[in-house]
Amino acid sequence: MDLSNLKSSLFGYSKLAVSNYVSNLESEYNQKVQDAQKEGMDVQETLRGQIEALRTKYEEDTQKLNERYEEETQRLNARIESLTQERDLLRRNNDTIADTLLDAKEYAEELRNKADRKAKERDEEHLQILEEQKDKVRKIDSKLQDVLGQISELLEVASEHLNEKAQVLDETQQDIEDEKAKYTPEEAADGMSSDAAQASDEAEEEDVDALLRRFDNADDEADEAVKAEEAEAPAFGIAHENEETVSEAADEAAAFGIAGEAVKEAAQSDIAEEAAASAEQAQEAVSGIGEEISETSDEAIEKAAGMVKDLEEEAEEASESAIDQWKRVFGNRMASEDAVSKFTQAAGEIAEKASVRSE
Repeated sequence: MDLSNLKSSLFGYSKLAVSNYVSNLESEYNQKVQDAQKEGMDVQETLRGQIEALRTKYEEDTQKLNERYEEETQRLNARIESLTQERDLLRRNNDTIADTLLDAKEYAEELRNKADRKAKERDEEHLQILEEQKDKVRKIDSKLQDVLGQISELLEVASEHLNEKAQVLDETQQDIEDEKAKYTPEEAADGMSSDAAQASDEAEEEDVDALLRRFDNADDEADEAVKAEEAEAPAFGIAHENEETVSEAADEAAAFGIAGEAVKEAAQSDIAEEAAASAEQAQEAVSGIGEEISETSDEAIEKAAGMVKDLEEEAEEASESAIDQWKRVFGNRMASEDAVSKFTQAAGEIAEKASVRSE
């Protein structure tokens, strides 16, 4: 401080006192400044140490955080990669399941159409077989009716022929009785023996020739009838046999009718006893033939009825077989539809699970 510039007195204070006072203040101020600077330096050193410690701690914490961040980042990246792969896998699975469902639907539709086609074809085939069986049964029934009609006609013809022969035999027997009334047994035995023998021989020869001719003609007619009917319907051999039996019976009846005519001629030649015996034998033969024809006709009718019954049973079995085949076809179709529905349901469940996992 420049003391020369100071006044000698200020407000009652001397210049020296003021100067000392100011010097003291300045010294005190300087001391305080030094103390403050020293304290500031101490504080600065302390703060510097704290700052250094904080910096070190910050660096360490930052390094640890960076390491943890790197680790978490790597873990999250790995998780992202894993989830990405899982997503891609699920997407592929979804695509595969979708394709599988489409293929399953197409295959199911194809199976259904195929089953429907097969069922329709089998139904048409079975209906055709059934119609063929029905036509066959109708044809067989018609042929049986024809055969039965022919048998009935033959039986009627044979019956009429036998009735005619029986009437002729009755007339012959009556003529024999009339001739017996004209002659005594001694006259018939003594006077007519030679004529009777000659007439008997001639009658026997004529009967044998006529019988042979009748049998030959009957065989030829029977062979022609059998061949014609076998060409039309080989299954009706039994009817041909019955018809042939009836024809043979009719031929035998005709032959015995010839025998009756021979007896009549012998009776007209005054051979009473032999003619009567021949008439009785002829009548017995005619009765036997009638019984044989009756039995043959009954057998033919029974055999024809048996054939009709067998044909009805075959037709019924064919219809039952067709029904069983329809049942099997419809059962297979229902089983295939069940399998397709189950497969479709399982595929739908897999798709739902895959969609849930992807979400």
